[in-house]
Amino acid sequence: MSFCIPKFASLAIKKALKSGEIQLGDLAKNTSAGRRKVFEQYTDNVTAKKINTEFEKAYAKKQSEAIKKWIKKTVSPKDRKKPFYKSALEKADSLIELGVINPDTSDAFMEDLTRRTLGVDVTAEEVMEIKKLGDDLIQKQDDFNELGVPKIEYFKALRDMQEYLQKKRPASKLKVATSVIGRGMMLFSLKSPVMNVVSTGTHGLVTSFERRLSNLKINGTNSDLATEYVKYANKVYQETGFDISRMKSVNDTRTILGEEIIHSQGEGKTRRAGRFMESVVFKQLMGAPDVAFSSMHFADSVNIGSAKLAQLEGLDGETLNKRSREMMADAMSMEPKTLEGQALREQAINDAEYSTFTQDGNMSKFSMGARKLLNDMSGDVRWGDLVVPFAKTPANVIETSIMTAGFGFAKSAVHLRTALQKAADATTPTQKLAARMYMQKNVIRPSVASGFGLILAFLISQAISPDDFMGEYPTSAKDRALMELERAKPNSIKIGNKWINLDYFGPLAAPLVGMLYARKYGDSLPDQMVRYSRGFYTQVTKIPGFDALNETLGMIKNVRPESDTDLKGFGKDIAKNAVDFIAARTIPALVYDVAKATDPYDRQVGYDVPIDPLLKRIPFARKTLPIKKDVLGFPVERENPVAVILFGSRYSTANSNLIVREMKKLQRRDQLPSITKPYTSSRARAFEDQVPKQTYRRFENSYALQLRDALAKEIRSRGYENEKSAEKRKRRLEKVKGDVLDKALKDFGYEK
Repeated sequence: MSFCIPKFASLAIKKALKSGEIQLGDLAKNTSAGRRKVFEQYTDNVTAKKINTEFEKAYAKKQSEAIKKWIKKTVSPKDRKKPFYKSALEKADSLIELGVINPDTSDAFMEDLTRRTLGVDVTAEEVMEIKKLGDDLIQKQDDFNELGVPKIEYFKALRDMQEYLQKKRPASKLKVATSVIGRGMMLFSLKSPVMNVVSTGTHGLVTSFERRLSNLKINGTNSDLATEYVKYANKVYQETGFDISRMKSVNDTRTILGEEIIHSQGEGKTRRAGRFMESVVFKQLMGAPDVAFSSMHFADSVNIGSAKLAQLEGLDGETLNKRSREMMADAMSMEPKTLEGQALREQAINDAEYSTFTQDGNMSKFSMGARKLLNDMSGDVRWGDLVVPFAKTPANVIETSIMTAGFGFAKSAVHLRTALQKAADATTPTQKLAARMYMQKNVIRPSVASGFGLILAFLISQAISPDDFMGEYPTSAKDRALMELERAKPNSIKIGNKWINLDYFGPLAAPLVGMLYARKYGDSLPDQMVRYSRGFYTQVTKIPGFDALNETLGMIKNVRPESDTDLKGFGKDIAKNAVDFIAARTIPALVYDVAKATDPYDRQVGYDVPIDPLLKRIPFARKTLPIKKDVLGFPVERENPVAVILFGSRYSTANSNLIVREMKKLQRRDQLPSITKPYTSSRARAFEDQVPKQTYRRFENSYALQLRDALAKEIRSRGYENEKSAEKRKRRLEKVKGDVLDKALKDFGYEK
């Protein structure tokens, strides 16, 4: 039988609580005997004892719930997978069942839990500070703004809690130096975020169309709410670092481009420098544009999805608008209370991730797994982070490229039957929405990706002359020489007089490269199909992780062939590449960009001077290096400073002259002559060993100028113009090259 407090006693106690004669806080801290004495002032001994018993039951239940919430807020998502997390929740329940929850037992329990969570000893004061932060977090978690999202004070409290715990368990200085600072140095530029914005923006247009196609709706009914959400999401990110549009729950940690970054909390200059990199490079340059796109796609998805769901419920007019707004607000909250809100939020997060290349795709899992393997093998050096700064986004771009190149149709065909069955079985609006979500993700999305991708790639490829396409880095010396003469970049197309890297086309790059390979090199339909596959393959093999081995072996990958038997030369090449590797991770990429932007010419790095790669990255110091010249002696000029800063090596001005145009004609007919620098000749290499470095450079310059004049004279000659055979034209030009080389060697005193 339940106990009922006599009415006179109930009224007296309520009055005492209201007047302040009884303080709940004092009751909680008091002993059982002390509480009974308080209640005896308002009733008899027996009733006071029963009132105290009910109070202690209620207090214990409240304490249990508070402790459980505190545990969930304090323990990181990663640590929740450990056995002690489950045992901690079970222990909290057991304290209730035993009836021993009180300030003393709960505080001791908190201290034990904190030590086990952090893995280090903590003082009583630190435990109290952690509990204070946790209590503050719990108090703010149910305080929502008009959008239904926790107020920004909650995210600040969550940030404070995470950072305090991180300070108590700091990462090693070496780990911060490599994984945060070294990684950040490579990404510290403007060209990286520009590349991300262009690629993500292009992809976002396609996914926005796909979203509207799957819902058969152009817009939602609450664009004002969507706009407010985008503003608030970006404000939360700027002030706290949390990306609420892709958080699965209020307990998620902070990520950048879908990846966790090693934290730099703690004492010391190294960690302070790490926090600077976290704030400037990872949060602002890389993360801020990504969060802006993510929040827009999330809000757009919820806006359209809620309107469609209200329509499925048979509503229209103002009723539809009102119902749509209710579901939209619920979906935007971190933990929706309705099935409709949960479904809409799940779809919106999926759309936000897919539109920004941050989904958990198969290729991204492979790339991140490969990087983790390198990190685990190298310990705190974090080699994987150094050679693969970001894995998820580029891997997802490639996986999306596979869908875009035509494989999306195959995926759609596999899932079509299941999607239709789900649609047929759906009876309630929520089930219909779930069926649509499955249809959109597994049928419509890959089909639209393939359809749009192939059509757009075809139209672009037809608008570009095969001569205006440069594939992957040429393997032959003569192809590399022509690429250098054209001022072209690997894997790029020429638009007007500018070479543009195909990376800017995002997922369109794979089908576009394949079609351009087919047009440029394919003679028959079967041959074109082979060429398409080859071009497509060159894009797919760029997945991060595959090239990590090349990065790891970067110190020796540029070793010249003759160095295999020349230990001295081998050592110099190793040293040069080591300097280049270290410089790239200790000098901000922006400094290198400024160095190039303030220098009108590209510079030649000497094979025998290890310090040259370092000088090349430092403003003004790079001007001490010799100007780089092409095979015809023309200085290799830099782009304008703005282009260098914003686009780096992915953009260049095309070079077209009489000799280049003739070379292109012969290349189309598979008769490209070998117009290369002297080092391809064994006689020139022997001559290099005979004379001082300065003499050999003069020889190279003389050869280039003579070759330029001789080739131009030959191409303009009547005999050459009348020659119809491409093969014979090639032989004539190669003879000119041989004659010029003979003369240059003779002029400089070459001896066999």
